[in-house]
Amino acid sequence: TDSVSFCLSSVSSVTDSVSFCLSSVSTETDSVSFCLSSVSSVTDSVSFCLSSVSSVTDSVSFCLSSVSSVTDSVSFCLSSVNSVTDSVSCVIWSLALWNSSLQVVNSSVH
Repeated sequence: TDSVSFCLSSVSSVTDSVSFCLSSVSTETDSVSFCLSSVSSVTDSVSFCLSSVSSVTDSVSFCLSSVSSVTDSVSFCLSSVNSVTDSVSCVIWSLALWNSSLQVVNSSVH
């Protein structure tokens, strides 16, 4: 009876040992899966970071392009104002010349 009990106890211990071993293997598998998942997450994070850097670079380029366009627009506007000023000066000069001509004609008639 004692031998049978010892034998059954030994079988039970072996069964427990096998169960523990299988549980350990399962735990290791889960750890590897978690590790691979973490590596994948880091890779995704790096990709997102690089994408964000690229987006920021594009935004800065667009901003600089916009500033350049505004500068060109201001330059064109100032050029147009100068042209208008020149045109007004020409009109005033023409009116003065026309007025002088009228005075010459008027004095010649009288």
